[in-house]
Amino acid sequence: MGVYIVLHDPIHGSVELHPVCVTIIDTVQFQRLRNIKQLGLCYYVYPGASHNRFEHSIGTCHLAGEFIRHLRRHQPELNITDKDVLCVEIAALCHDLGHGPFSHFFDNLFIPEIEPGSQWKHELASVEMFQHILNENESVRNDFRKAGLDGKDVNFIKNLMNPIQEFVANEDHTGRGVDKAYLYNIVANKENGVDVDKWDYFARDCHHLGLTNQIDHKRIIKFARVLTIDDKRTEICFRDKTALNFYHMFRSRFELHCLAYKHKAVASMNEMLKDAFVQADNYIRRQGKYFLLTLSKARHDMTAYTQLTDGVFDEILYSNETSLQTAKEILIRIHQRKLYKFVGEKSFNCEVDCKKILHEIVPDDQELVDQLVIYKFKLDYTSGDDDPVHKIHFYSKHSVNQVLPHVQLPYSSVIPKAFSERLIYIFCKNDDFLEKAKFLFNSWFEKTCTV
Repeated sequence: MGVYIVLHDPIHGSVELHPVCVTIIDTVQFQRLRNIKQLGLCYYVYPGASHNRFEHSIGTCHLAGEFIRHLRRHQPELNITDKDVLCVEIAALCHDLGHGPFSHFFDNLFIPEIEPGSQWKHELASVEMFQHILNENESVRNDFRKAGLDGKDVNFIKNLMNPIQEFVANEDHTGRGVDKAYLYNIVANKENGVDVDKWDYFARDCHHLGLTNQIDHKRIIKFARVLTIDDKRTEICFRDKTALNFYHMFRSRFELHCLAYKHKAVASMNEMLKDAFVQADNYIRRQGKYFLLTLSKARHDMTAYTQLTDGVFDEILYSNETSLQTAKEILIRIHQRKLYKFVGEKSFNCEVDCKKILHEIVPDDQELVDQLVIYKFKLDYTSGDDDPVHKIHFYSKHSVNQVLPHVQLPYSSVIPKAFSERLIYIFCKNDDFLEKAKFLFNSWFEKTCTV
């Protein structure tokens, strides 16, 4: 096994990496993340947002190590082993291996357009790519063996990356029982959304976007303790006085979506990129283990998927193939900032049918309907319509080993009454139809607001 190395990270400073993590990083499959931007097309609106999944993954690995080591130092009775620490670090390092070109664009916009109703998400591909790394790299397998990691540890790492309820605390499957269920709260926390993945991308995204990060994850870690919930299950809990910090944390996530991730120009470009990828789907191919696979099908074969990065954009842009001409013209428009034009927006308190809305706005003009695009999304505090802080367990300084039944929150009058909203943006592809589209949208908007 190799040696520990120290990297300098612009967010966390000096970051020390375990030799097994270094061996994983040095694989072709992991290096692919250098060419997938963390924020996708936000880079075209915020020039500083050039960071990628590679550096975020290393930062998340570092924070995971800091978090679990804090728990081990302050609660030795938890019996956290060196293998537990290493597995958590590996899971954090590999949690985003499955991202496709332009990150969330690929699984949130492109794949649903190609395969409506698809349940595929990058988390599934991350687990598959992790297994692919083990299959394809003898050096990784050797380091796992030298570190004493076996099949149950591999299962544990996979489940930390994408927790599946029936395997959480399943000792036969992962080697960790109910007494170590809290370890699933560190990398991808499905209980309440408080995890190291968010802490890194809050800090990293704010840094590169030029925004202020208000989250002090170091303070939150210092007040973390593992306690027993419902006489059986263990969970990471926090001091009651940190409750307001969590509201700030979830509010910051909400604001990042408003200011950057769902910026109107970013949304317009995402719709354009989706149209270009749909046009190019059957003509951009990658060699899988046995077959050539299309752009959308490559995700089912990790050999092909390893070759899929943001580079697809330039592959289309500089192609001379007539089959890619339509897709190429759309990407040229993105470069020239001749974007789909914004028509209007509306919020809803329930799920909406985009096709139905389009035909309500434009009841008898199919030509205009074909020129309009609806970008639908939901803004929330990670827990849908619920208050996410109510899902976090707290303790007090007077009883550090007992979970509080409820927390009296300070400044409760300024805590939001609602925690989510659903919105649509409407864009027009062709400027010749823009004025008519705006007129019809405004008429529809006034009519629906008076109902």
